[in-house]
Amino acid sequence: MASVEREDWLPPGWIVEGRVRSSGASAGSRDKYFIEPITGRRFRSKKEVRYYLETGEVRKKPKKNPDNSPEKGTKSPPLNFNFEDVPDTVKWVRTGSSEGWTPFINGQEVPESSKRDWAAAFEFLALKSSWRPTF
Repeated sequence: MASVEREDWLPPGWIVEGRVRSSGASAGSRDKYFIEPITGRRFRSKKEVRYYLETGEVRKKPKKNPDNSPEKGTKSPPLNFNFEDVPDTVKWVRTGSSEGWTPFINGQEVPESSKRDWAAAFEFLALKSSWRPTF
């Protein structure tokens, strides 16, 4: 975290902070943050700061997928999972200390490919509906 030279367009007291990303595909890239002095609220862009200065409000991010239509960059449903023919009963059996639990349907172990399809379908549904399991 380093202080960056103050921008001319910012009101007095605002802080400009520079950070270098330390991991991921963009490691080494620099990010600039604008920090409001009273609240400490952090903004990532000049556009966000200008909106805040003009309205006194933080711009709300648009809701993801308001009409349940696929968005650019979102995953489509897993192709091999039949959402209409979900098994009525799955029996989970502990198969070993390091292997975890194995699903069985009608006494037969579920193939690894089906387990991957289930996982992909679960992830798709969880992301699509913001549903999270409760334990």
